[in-house]
Amino acid sequence: MAKQRRRWISGTRADGGLLPLRYRPVYYTRVIAWSLSPLVPVLVFAAAVFPGTAPGMEWYRTASIALFGVLFVYTLVGAAAYDKHPLTWPLYLLLTPVAFLAHSVGALWGLVSPVTTFEVTEKVTPETVESVHETMDEGALSGHDGAERLTRDSDEEFTFNVFDD
Repeated sequence: MAKQRRRWISGTRADGGLLPLRYRPVYYTRVIAWSLSPLVPVLVFAAAVFPGTAPGMEWYRTASIALFGVLFVYTLVGAAAYDKHPLTWPLYLLLTPVAFLAHSVGALWGLVSPVTTFEVTEKVTPETVESVHETMDEGALSGHDGAERLTRDSDEEFTFNVFDD
């Protein structure tokens, strides 16, 4: 995950010159903020251990806790949107800080040491996917408009075991 984020940030930085000048400050602020986000918990810890070292620490602590909570809300919304079995949701919540750290470390790595070559991941063809799923007709993916499900009839239909995801 960290390697993928490193490649993503490196590519993002490499293509930054394609943007109009007025977009670049926002663009680079996002890249730098994301890359430096692993340092935020260190700053909170240092300010808690050494009170009075950071101005407005109480507001900062409150804002940091609220933003950290947003990660968990996004995780729950994502698990529901991707139809993950509800019994797996606590596992996703427990792994949220680990995933956040891996993404952030990868972004920091891409900022400090960007990659210069890129690998292309070979994708599976729609025909292969259709041949594996017995319920899909030939051409189901190419004709799919994204409005309905291809492999399940309803949001409530869980036809898999908890750890089959």
